[in-house]
Amino acid sequence: MDKLDETLKLSLSRLRQLIFDLRPSSLEHGCLAGALRGLLEQIRTETGITYRLEDRLTAHPPAETMALIYRTAQEALVNVRKHAHAKTVHVQLLGLDDGCLVRIVDDGEGYNPLEVESRPGHLGLSLIQERAQIAGGWCRIESEPGSGTTVEFWVPLGTPADAPLAAPDSPESPDSPEGDPQP
Repeated sequence: MDKLDETLKLSLSRLRQLIFDLRPSSLEHGCLAGALRGLLEQIRTETGITYRLEDRLTAHPPAETMALIYRTAQEALVNVRKHAHAKTVHVQLLGLDDGCLVRIVDDGEGYNPLEVESRPGHLGLSLIQERAQIAGGWCRIESEPGSGTTVEFWVPLGTPADAPLAAPDSPESPDSPEGDPQP
């Protein structure tokens, strides 16, 4: 009975964590930056990867859009945590063209996108791109061995019907305070 009780308590704890991971309470209170800060802090605690979070989003996204932005950024940050061997990650939330541009830049070892994206079983990058496109936005992932990785995605904060479906060649995005989006 003690073993069963211990197993049930562990299962309940894992279930609570899973529910929290699916939708952090800070999202319930309308705080996208707070939810991302919590995720980044968890990554820092578990891996030592330091972070900088820059919130320049002035509009308040609808709850569904906020959840989509969070889940997409979470997937990119899971990749940083698992694969990048990074020391730092810089996350930006920027208002751009009636939408939200999220830029995640790590200083990790980078990779060859053609090689990784063609391997079966690597769904994370595809999920990031598909989520942005389903919302009426776009996604761009840039990386090369030895140079870290940049994931950018934009989603409209209004109706996706008028949103672009492909990444522009050169987005008009504000620079970070240091003038360089790299950490």
